[in-house]
Amino acid sequence: MSNGNFTPDADSEKSMKCDVCDIDMEVERGIFGSTSFASSMAGKKVKYDHFKCKFRDTDWHLQAYQLFKEAENTPSGILSGLLEREAASIIISKKATKQINKWF
Repeated sequence: MSNGNFTPDADSEKSMKCDVCDIDMEVERGIFGSTSFASSMAGKKVKYDHFKCKFRDTDWHLQAYQLFKEAENTPSGILSGLLEREAASIIISKKATKQINKWF
């Protein structure tokens, strides 16, 4: 899962929905450059599109993302279900239920 940020090959995707909140993402097309730290260090540049969720930097979106990641990583099916339900509730209300660390 990504936090509402994708860089597919140029013109390979017509549109994309955020994998956190399922909202259509904004797009900047035809960028020429590196898409990761590793490709930047290697001097590799490609043409790509940049899709970004407009809510990506909000507290509620970051908390929902962190809850979904925690749900993926826990070995407990019960905890996973609880975490996913809380994330879904946050997405519906667009309000964080707890102050979160944005620099996790």
